[in-house]
Amino acid sequence: QSNQWSLKELILQVIVQDSTNQQQVVEDDCTFAMRGLRLQSAQCRSNKLSLLSSISTEIKLTLFTWIRATERKKTNAIITLPVYLNATRNELLFTIELEAADNSLNEFDF
Repeated sequence: QSNQWSLKELILQVIVQDSTNQQQVVEDDCTFAMRGLRLQSAQCRSNKLSLLSSISTEIKLTLFTWIRATERKKTNAIITLPVYLNATRNELLFTIELEAADNSLNEFDF
């Protein structure tokens, strides 16, 4: 509540760290980082999602930042992905939105 923002105004921005982008450091109270997340049948490069033939890929570091919805950058193709507690996929924690590397990804349901 340090920013006096309503929860209705906020969205979760996701930054996936990989070897193609510089490692960002968590320096504010609105950001947290997670290691050990995995993508199923996809990869994320330069924070863009693309399909992959392998079953699973590990993500080095994922940054989650609460931002105001009005600050969100507009992009063409957005994919909404579920984030589960573990590999059994029994418990959905939340969903995240990532930009598609290829506009043809809009044709798929994840």
